[in-house]
Amino acid sequence: MAVPLIQSSLYNAHIRNFTSGFEELKGATYAASVLPLIHDCNPEDAETIFASLGLGQSNETMDTVKVKEAFENNYGCLGVTCEDIGGVWEGKYYGQYASPCNYQVEDAKQPLGTLGILVIVCFLLVPMMLAAFFIYFRKRTTRSSPSDNLYDEENLDSFGDVPRNTLMTINLD
Repeated sequence: MAVPLIQSSLYNAHIRNFTSGFEELKGATYAASVLPLIHDCNPEDAETIFASLGLGQSNETMDTVKVKEAFENNYGCLGVTCEDIGGVWEGKYYGQYASPCNYQVEDAKQPLGTLGILVIVCFLLVPMMLAAFFIYFRKRTTRSSPSDNLYDEENLDSFGDVPRNTLMTINLD
């Protein structure tokens, strides 16, 4: 239950640098809901979070980096990981001071572009189409004609040599 509360607190700490009013109220509410858990782990970190996200705090006293560090210091005590919490994604990149902990820019995986998707399709779709093509034509060329199986043992009727489904004419002369 702590994960969405921490995520929302960090998100509101991040956007509070750019906005005020309702976002300040939301940030204070989320922070207040998670502060008892943080206080059980480390009272100083709880005080840091309250000093930045509490009601009535100005944006000048807001320190997103300290708030983020205060939360990260307590992940182990709270039983969450950096991967659980993540960061604030802003389109193509993480927001300033809002990336996940232990996040390195070199390790960042950018989404696949059109070229990447095209390459994947070529390497997956083309071999599958070729395999289907060869299987289809192999079955088609090895399939026997209906007259080949006309005199198989299982096609013979109880009349001896007369195959089933054979039109018979009886001469009554």
